[in-house]
Amino acid sequence: MARAFYRLIDMSERLLLVTGHLAYPRLERLMRSLGETPFAWEIYNIGVKVAALMTESILLRRLPRPLNADRILLPGRFRGDIERLANELGVPVARGPDEISDLPIFLGRGARAPDLSRYDIRIFAEIVDAAGAPGGVFNLVNGTGPDVGQAMAGHPDVDMVSFTGSTRAGIIVAKTAADTVKRVAQELGGKSPNIILRDADFEAAVRAGVAACFSNSGQSCDAPTRMLAPAERFEDALRIAAEVADDMKVGDPREPGVDLGPVVSRTQFDKIQRLIETAVREGSRLVAGGPGRPPGLNRGYYVRPTVFGATPGMAIEREEVFGPVLTVMAYEDEDEAVRIANDTVYGLAAYVSSSNIDHARAIAARLRAGTVNLNYPAWDIHAPFGGFKQSGNGREYADFGIDDYLELKAIVGYGD
Repeated sequence: MARAFYRLIDMSERLLLVTGHLAYPRLERLMRSLGETPFAWEIYNIGVKVAALMTESILLRRLPRPLNADRILLPGRFRGDIERLANELGVPVARGPDEISDLPIFLGRGARAPDLSRYDIRIFAEIVDAAGAPGGVFNLVNGTGPDVGQAMAGHPDVDMVSFTGSTRAGIIVAKTAADTVKRVAQELGGKSPNIILRDADFEAAVRAGVAACFSNSGQSCDAPTRMLAPAERFEDALRIAAEVADDMKVGDPREPGVDLGPVVSRTQFDKIQRLIETAVREGSRLVAGGPGRPPGLNRGYYVRPTVFGATPGMAIEREEVFGPVLTVMAYEDEDEAVRIANDTVYGLAAYVSSSNIDHARAIAARLRAGTVNLNYPAWDIHAPFGGFKQSGNGREYADFGIDDYLELKAIVGYGD
């Protein structure tokens, strides 16, 4: 079984071409330069999970048992489907060949924009089949959320639902699953704060924060969309952020030099436009971008990289935009920065920049978020990923991501 999944690495190029990395073409170029693809990294992630489970079972002498049938609800947005699916697929690999055929994972489309990324998932299913995975390991079920999604979430033979999507949809999934008292793991929305401390390399931190916010055309649940700058540097933060946004080239990601591609759909494009227009009406200070498409683009779901100066409580600071829109706010002292950062219904991620790591750690300890990133670190697949509050529950990656799929059984009197 493990050999079959390693063969997926050799087939990942086809999947990469279909997903196209439309929203973040520079990532594709970077991975190609390294001789890798993002999907290959996901396969490595599977290996980490398997090793972690084996270590736990041997060293801790526990008897974790897999749940009988899992169902993964995917978001239907760029790259999120494949990343989430490859992440979850490590669990049946870890279960072992003797149990694989009886313990399927059901992939239910439709939890979030079900028709927007259907081709990459179908190709993934073809790859799993071509790689020689035993029948029943992976079952792809297409359909809408109200039709297929809710039916599977509420089905008594499904022991667990893993859902990625909006908080609104996550609530519906949880309510549907509650009737059969099944476990639900959710990775939901976010409105992540990014605190630039006074002792940070200010310009570098602001520039990196803008780039991170606009990654994937802003369609990342953990994007640092709320930048907090010291009050005396607020104008500098706006100026630098506007420069970065204005320098971003938006267009066909297949063209050289393009930084950002389109957002995923007309529905998402329209939502972003409404939130930008609301921010302008509320009095937010627009310093870059704004409503409409970028100059020279009269069709397609392209969004202008946008930067607002705002105050706490404005809609643009409260609502998840899921597009290339950054809000910059000022703070007087660190207590206020932490208060503003935590004043949100979300808690998926947070960011802190400082030239003093102990200082950054002290602020991080006060933030209510599942992941706190210090000085924009590299992605770490060994760290648990998941949210606080309305950003969800459960964790992904390494052994933390396996725990949600296991029931711990104690056999009392088992020893001689």
